[in-house]
Amino acid sequence: MNSMTPRVPFLLNWYANPYHAPIFVAKELGYFEQEDINLAVLEPTDPSDVTELVGTGRADMGLKAMIHTIAGRVKGFPLKAIGMLLDEPPTGLLYSNKVGNNNISRVQDLKGKRIGYVGEFGKYILDDLLRKNAVNPADVKTVRVGMKVPDALAAGVIDAGIGLGNCQLIEVENILNDGGAGFLKFDESLGIHCCFCSVLYIANERFLKEKPEQAIGFMRAIRRATDFTLQKPDQAFEILCNALPRLKDETNHKIFHASLPYLSKDLATKEKDWYEVKEYMEGLKLLDAGFDIDQCYTNSLVPKEAIA
Repeated sequence: MNSMTPRVPFLLNWYANPYHAPIFVAKELGYFEQEDINLAVLEPTDPSDVTELVGTGRADMGLKAMIHTIAGRVKGFPLKAIGMLLDEPPTGLLYSNKVGNNNISRVQDLKGKRIGYVGEFGKYILDDLLRKNAVNPADVKTVRVGMKVPDALAAGVIDAGIGLGNCQLIEVENILNDGGAGFLKFDESLGIHCCFCSVLYIANERFLKEKPEQAIGFMRAIRRATDFTLQKPDQAFEILCNALPRLKDETNHKIFHASLPYLSKDLATKEKDWYEVKEYMEGLKLLDAGFDIDQCYTNSLVPKEAIA
């Protein structure tokens, strides 16, 4: 790679945080450079914009949850998932019993409370969760807080909010520092039968068609970096902090280690997951039964074995 090699814009799904380690490890160790890829890692101002920015080609690749990737295809954006970063991370409702007289321990306790969500689909998911647990969505106040769920909880702006157990929950626990934080994980006991928040590597189909060698090289670099992160986590965290010095603290160290079990080891998405999320979205009336889910993903670019 030389100084004239065109940049490949890559848009994160969130502000850069420890579960993005494989991307920064690959960049810092020169794995992308060895594949002749000049990757420019970008943070979104609003995570809801990622599918549109990648779908319109303003970024060639990025990260997004499975449900958002499918929704982008439904809207007509030529998006395709080419691999997986986080495999079924623990998603749920973070809450704080420090605020007012809160005593939240189950979904039914959210009646009359203020609940934060990130973007458009968070509201659909939240309303569905409430209905399935005998709570009228009209009996809660919903607040769109974007990426600031932990801050909004700590400030008392909301009583609960959607987030990841391996990330935002640790941030909330650190901010409150008094045992007042809790987590209601989305699972079958709450009426949710699929993990729609697996975080995927996505790409614009035109990029995949015009520059297939770069897409293949990207996945090779990511596989090497993922293996490195899982095999040498202490070194990986140090590399991450060299790239992003603001992450060098105890909270982010905890998030990093809490995220390791959810890093996809082989990077491949699972057909079963796609069809389960499709069924879930049909129930939310976000797509029709005839929607072709197979157009949303490919595992053809995923390396079949470890790369030395």
